[in-house]
This record gives sequence, C-alpha cells and structure tokens, in this order.
Amino acid sequence: MRTIRCINKEAGAISVREQGQGTQASIPKIQLLVLGLLVNLFATRVSAQTCIQCPTDAQSGTMGFSLDVFVDRGGPNLTRVNGQTVGSCEILILHANVSYNSVGTDGGVGAGFTGGTGHYSLVRRGAASVAELISDCTPADMGTTLVSVVGAGNSCVPPEGTTMVNTKAMINGNYTLMPTDIAAGALQFEFEYTNGTVLHPNIQNRCADRIRSATQINIFIAPPPTCSITPTTTNIPQGSPATFMFTGSLPSGGPFPNTYCWRKGCPGSGACLSTTATLTISNAQLSDAGCYEITATDSSGCSTTCYGTLNVSPQFTNVLIAGSKLIMSGSGGASNGTYTVLTTTDLSKPPPVWVPLITNQFDASGQFTFTNSINLNESKRFYRLALP
Repeated sequence: MRTIRCINKEAGAISVREQGQGTQASIPKIQLLVLGLLVNLFATRVSAQTCIQCPTDAQSGTMGFSLDVFVDRGGPNLTRVNGQTVGSCEILILHANVSYNSVGTDGGVGAGFTGGTGHYSLVRRGAASVAELISDCTPADMGTTLVSVVGAGNSCVPPEGTTMVNTKAMINGNYTLMPTDIAAGALQFEFEYTNGTVLHPNIQNRCADRIRSATQINIFIAPPPTCSITPTTTNIPQGSPATFMFTGSLPSGGPFPNTYCWRKGCPGSGACLSTTATLTISNAQLSDAGCYEITATDSSGCSTTCYGTLNVSPQFTNVLIAGSKLIMSGSGGASNGTYTVLTTTDLSKPPPVWVPLITNQFDASGQFTFTNSINLNESKRFYRLALP
C-alpha cells in the first residue's frame, strides 16, 4: 500500500494519511522532534562501531578464546601451569586472548568482532565460590581492532584507522597468593570477555549484535616450607664436635631439587658451610661460637630460614696436685674475658647451687690457670668453669 504524507497546518500537527483507508494519525510536532532526536542519537551511537560484514560471507557471530596461567621460574620463557601445582611463593601471571572462530553459532561461516571488554576474576578458592575482580585486561586499542579472518579470499577490507588480526592478546594480570589461598590449596580463575560487537550487519544494516564468552582455569598450591633446627642451642667444650640438623619440611614434586645452605651469622653471610640438611663442626673452637642460619628451598623455589646457636665453653687441659694444692689450667676462653670456678662434691646438683671458688680472667690467648687448697681426706670433688 502506498503512503501519502502531507502537512496539515491547522491544529499544528503533521498528518500521515494512508491512501484507501481515509484515516489519518496526528503526532504533535514537539513529540516528533523528540523522537527524531532519539533516533539520531541511537544512529550516532551505533555508527561509532565498525559496521562491515567480515568475512564477506559471514552468517552469524562467534569467537574463540583462551586463558593460561604462567609463573616465572627463570630462563628465557615463562612456565605454563594450567591445572598444575605451584609453589606458595610464586606469583601467577594470567594471560588471555580472543580470536576469530570460522564456525558461527548456527554452523555457518562465523563473523568477526570488535570492541568489548575483558577482565580476570577469582571465582573459586578451595571449595568456596567467590567473586573477586583481579584486573581489567582490555587493550587500549580494542575498539579499533577487528578480530576476523586475515589474508583469506573472504577477508574484508578494514576501514581506515582500524587493524585486523586473527588473535588479539589481552593485557596480562598478576596475582600474588594470599595466606587464605595457600590454606585452601586450590584456586579457579576466570577470563570473561563481554560486549564485543559482531561484524555481521543486522536487517537494518547495523552492527548491533553483541558477543560474550568466559573460560576458567584451575591451579593447585603446594604447602609452604617450614623451618626448624635441632637443637636450637647446643653447648659444648672447646675441641668437641657440634651438629645442627634441619628438621623442617620441604614440599617436593616441583621442577627443582630441595636445597640447603648453612651460614654463620644471623643473618648469615659468605659461602655455604654445608649444602646438606646437617651442619657438623668437628673440632669446635671459641671462634666457632655464635649464631648459625639455614636457608632451605623447596622444589618450587620457595625458601624458609631459621637459626641455631652454638656455645663453646673453655675446658680444663691439665690438672696437677702438689701436696695440698690443686693446680688446674685450660684454654678456650675469650681473650681477657672473665670466668668463675665452681665446685661441689655432689655431681647431681644443678650448676646454680655449686659453690664459687674464684673469679679471674683469661689471658690474651684465652688460657687460664688457678691454684686452690684441697682437703686430702675428701673422696671426691668436682670443678667447672662458669662464664658470665
């Protein structure tokens, strides 16, 4: 049916008359102007999107996508850990891309797309569902990038100011494991891409259809290494052996061997004194006394550190009885340091109740000599040195 439009100036309205029906509809001018403005605004918004059919024989929208989790374990390349176990200290790198899929939603030729936004989220921590946004990963040029078939016979010509690619990488995201993540032992990450504009015009020849997709990846987390030393403190006389042993736990199953490094000092410095779980000092001297540090590293490269203390005491090296005099000498003391001689006739008594005999000083070499009168009628008496 043909429509005849005319202007009815009476009543201040525009009339639309359809031939053959003898009816007309009137729309106030002000309403028509507002309606026209809305149409213009909508047309402007839609036209901002690239509106070409790409590929030229596209039939419906579709897209490809991927999400990977990487860690940096040294070397020239990152290590992909999708579905694998990572160390509790490792920083996770999230990487995603969107790509052209040649198969459309109805099985025909898939159309490309442009624009849209992407983001990374944590959606599961252990058995608990969560919704924690990690980061927006939308490239700055996503709005001028056409993701479609490139270099094929049915490729379209990208409009000026746009770039055409088969795969578009998103911005990487970083995730640092939290104590709650480590305790849970497993995480699920999601990459979601939304609001992409399909490069397949609708019946009004506009690219107005939208496309979205989401994918998830699981990773598992090894327990953190723990550190302990047995004994934490050991007291030995000069010249005796001293042994410390690492008794913590190091998770295995990662790409590296478990390693150990013992150093003197807290914090330690210099070369490793031992690279096994045990540190032995076979002939401890006064210079060996002090704090010792072990740094143990598990198979994922995560380290833990703890400390032990070695006390080296001076010892008696010569005992001489001359009449009623007892002459005792020894070595291993601190240069010009102070010592006290304690005595008792009952070895089972604890040191605090032993009787002090004399307080004196070591010489510059750490040696000492003292003389004391003794009762020759005593069947036994014990002596020991006490340091401040």
